[in-house]
Amino acid sequence: MHRAGRTAIALSVTWMAILIAQEPQTRPRMDRPTTPHVRLMTWNISANSIFPGPDPGRGANLDGKRPEQFARIVRAMRPDILCLQEIFPPRSAESAGPMLDSIAPLTGDRKWQSYGIRDVVIATPHALSMRAARQEDWGNGVPRTHAMAMISLPMELGVSSLYVVCTHMQSNGKVEEIAARQRQADAIVQWLRELRAPQASGGLPFGTPFAILGDLNAYHTDPARHVETLLTGNISDTVRFGPAMAPDWDGTALADASPLHNGVGSATHTFGTGTGPPPPAALDRILYSDSRLELAGGFVLDTTTLDAATLLRLGLMSRDVLLNATTGSFDHLPVVADLRARSQ
Repeated sequence: MHRAGRTAIALSVTWMAILIAQEPQTRPRMDRPTTPHVRLMTWNISANSIFPGPDPGRGANLDGKRPEQFARIVRAMRPDILCLQEIFPPRSAESAGPMLDSIAPLTGDRKWQSYGIRDVVIATPHALSMRAARQEDWGNGVPRTHAMAMISLPMELGVSSLYVVCTHMQSNGKVEEIAARQRQADAIVQWLRELRAPQASGGLPFGTPFAILGDLNAYHTDPARHVETLLTGNISDTVRFGPAMAPDWDGTALADASPLHNGVGSATHTFGTGTGPPPPAALDRILYSDSRLELAGGFVLDTTTLDAATLLRLGLMSRDVLLNATTGSFDHLPVVADLRARSQ
């Protein structure tokens, strides 16, 4: 073979190697893992936007397309556990289950199960038990809530049960609002301490995996000590909420899924577009007990940056995460984490 031919082949092989090396960094990583896992999704859906109007609880800046957008996202993501925020009266957890049955029907005679309080809702195709909720004005004149429940999962998911805390923390950055977020985080750690009590007194079976997910309103302009409290158990107000406690079963901190946009790149924000205050930040989180679980995958869903082939494969449209598809305005983005049982 002539030298020129050998050189051309070598360059071609080198170029293919470069393309192969680059491809995983640019292609969305959103497919479900091939190993058994449970998929969690949290989304602040903004003022009843996912329900067909007219609705007294809906925001005024919507264009009426959110119910169809939400339906496509749920069908594409197929979450095992869904944590929703901003479902306001007259809507409720009792509204969420039938709505999910209509847009993502289950096989046989199974129905979506839903439970919540005020504006937070846990929804799942699986059995719910150990339901509990807390609603309180944490210091800013507006009640904030968290709902908790045990989800019994089928054997094929590899995790038999998962306890979840679905929360929506105080928004905005005034001193009293930051303090309210901290009190709510303190209360959740207090609740986890009570759940760690012996099962005979109503606590969780030892080693039950758990997750805390929802809109934590963790702004970049905020010290975000409330997130640190959830992760480490470092309670601020020990007089009211009791002593600090490392929340995981092995006496360590929890893990933060910290997913990237569509599983690639460097963007992690779930709110804010950079065009105005507040600056983009990961307001919405999925925290989990990594002594019992490990992250098998995860992403912040941003359909506006997905390629046409991926949108077609998932049955999505590029506008689906927008709050108002007509004006192109954003609100919160959905956050997804795939968790599997940790190998012991």
